[in-house]
Amino acid sequence: MATEKGVPKLFAQDLENNCFLLDGSPFTPMSGEMHYFRVPRPSWEDRLAKIKAANLNCVTTAVEWGLHEPHPGLYNFENDLDLKAFINLAAAQDLLVILKIGPQTSPERDFGGLPFWLLSVNPDMKCRTQDESFTYFFGRWLKRLYGQIQDLLAGRGGPIIMIQVGPEIMSSDLF
Repeated sequence: MATEKGVPKLFAQDLENNCFLLDGSPFTPMSGEMHYFRVPRPSWEDRLAKIKAANLNCVTTAVEWGLHEPHPGLYNFENDLDLKAFINLAAAQDLLVILKIGPQTSPERDFGGLPFWLLSVNPDMKCRTQDESFTYFFGRWLKRLYGQIQDLLAGRGGPIIMIQVGPEIMSSDLF
């Protein structure tokens, strides 16, 4: 997110005063949730404009690992899964972005949004735990995801102000 002169805005956490700061002033993120992968790409701009019209200053979106890596090591960030394009459209609407990167997207998604192939690679894998196989594949996914978003982080002048890990990252009894 940039000011009128193209200078990146500074987002920070003020631990002394228990608040967030945007360009040095107290800031309260007020976000609408939109999962880009559930909305056809031609509708993204309209939906983001509606979030902005609701006087919200952020959009929160989940990033579903299973959609982006449908087969081991094969990644898809195109068309309705073009995360960078979605984030750039949000920035064009003057919206900051909060990413929810998983590993699980949500309980209503098949397998929680995890890639189904995880269980075929290692049938004994305990997903969403410190299981060595799971942490290997999740770490590999995070590296690929970071390559997609690194230039869009607030510290580099981008609109991504927060990244949420989870939910239920350490619950092995659900799968």
